Amino acid sequence: MNTLQTDRLVLRPLAENDVNEVYFLRSDAEVGKYIKRDKLKDTDGALLFIRRIIRDVSKGKNYYWAISTPEDSTMIGSICLWNFNDTKTKAEVGYDLHPNFQGKGYMNEALNAILTLSFDTLKLTEVSAYTDYRNLASQALLTRNKFKLQSYERDEDNENNRIFTLHKTFR
Repeated sequence: MNTLQTDRLVLRPLAENDVNEVYFLRSDAEVGKYIKRDKLKDTDGALLFIRRIIRDVSKGKNYYWAISTPEDSTMIGSICLWNFNDTKTKAEVGYDLHPNFQGKGYMNEALNAILTLSFDTLKLTEVSAYTDYRNLASQALLTRNKFKLQSYERDEDNENNRIFTLHKTFR
């Protein structure tokens, strides 16, 4: 998996030395308030998560990037493509960002880079995103990037989620 660079960001492979940042992102109440997942209890859990992600990326199951800035390689967030369909034409995008970096357009920049890769390099035809109906910032991000709410679809695992989809032809 290649490192991607935008004007203000570096999207790089996740590494074991990101353990403290992964622990924070996956245990912080603010970051996780709209995400239905178990919070990590310690850095050992974060290290196991990192190793699973690295293994899955190496097997081609998903793509996962740690987000940092060119000035500082410290991870400030993550973005991933996962939950591919059988023909690898559709995937789900997921993301999180440290609260100190929210509201500055960083995730918009990261998402644009991933969407370009998704449609131009990976040749996906559709990218979807699941977001809690209360997460207005995430919904605004998706809408700004031409994702459309799929009001007729439901997330069977989380009734609070709304599903947004972007088709290649509408990008």
